[in-house]
Amino acid sequence: AYRNGTRTDALFHPVPDGKLAARDFPTGSGTNLLRIESDGGGVAAYEFAVNGSVSQVDWDDHVMGRQAYGHVGPDRGADEFEITGDVTRFCLAGPATVYLDGTELSPGSAGRTALRASPNHEITATPGTTVLFEAAARGYRGDRVWGDWYVDGQPWAGPGVFHSQTGGPGLNTFSYSFGDEGTHRVRADLYDGDRSDGDGDQIGSVDWTVHVTPDGNQPPTVELVEPSSDATVQESSEPRRFEAAAHDPEGALDRMVWWQSQCDAMVRIDPVSGGSATSSISFAPEYGCPLGVRAIDENGAVSDLTGWAVERSD
Repeated sequence: AYRNGTRTDALFHPVPDGKLAARDFPTGSGTNLLRIESDGGGVAAYEFAVNGSVSQVDWDDHVMGRQAYGHVGPDRGADEFEITGDVTRFCLAGPATVYLDGTELSPGSAGRTALRASPNHEITATPGTTVLFEAAARGYRGDRVWGDWYVDGQPWAGPGVFHSQTGGPGLNTFSYSFGDEGTHRVRADLYDGDRSDGDGDQIGSVDWTVHVTPDGNQPPTVELVEPSSDATVQESSEPRRFEAAAHDPEGALDRMVWWQSQCDAMVRIDPVSGGSATSSISFAPEYGCPLGVRAIDENGAVSDLTGWAVERSD
């Protein structure tokens, strides 16, 4: 998204008043039927993610792992999905009504609680692996959710591998590299507004248990596809094609994140699934902002950043 020619981070803008979001979904239980029904009068586009599973009931929808997207309308029609777990992200643009197990959802209908968006409660990792943790809030009253994070009882703060840019309204993220073998506990305390550490209005807490062992979950890897012969490109005002491939030893890819290092800017997130996947973008490379890709699996393991340096043009 660009405003007056300057790129903005849309994820950091609050959900507009009156718009349905993940915070308005009740806590999941068992298998639920999610229905997105057109109100007519235009196309309604949607995108959502869960921390369980997603399967489409009808056809012509797009499901990638634990995420789905599509559209309904302009002349009525509906898409249905069977989901397990909690809805951790939901975006809807256009005239449509959303139902969960036959009950219409509306903004502000959910109770206040914190939940574990990703990964699962108990995971494994190999020494040196960076893991991305995501905590979501239901029914928060402010524009955003603030999070305090702890590892083995000690508070941790810092930019992390994505400078919190994989978060957004109602979703707070944290990454940590586990160097030592053993069992570790990660906890997130979520607060309404911009005050925390006991001074704010606490929504709730969630935690994870991480077993770090040599035979634990291995992080994905990324390789350059296009351009592949040279990891250096020249700056340009004209977009060019970039493509990368990701591979996961456990066959559980979740997403690929395009990232400009040094400039610390997220370019795009692509949902992926399975053991191998590719992602491509059309992008104008900027001098001083190397372009790279990280892959994340369903256990939150994050790959090393692999990409292209950007030189000045002659």
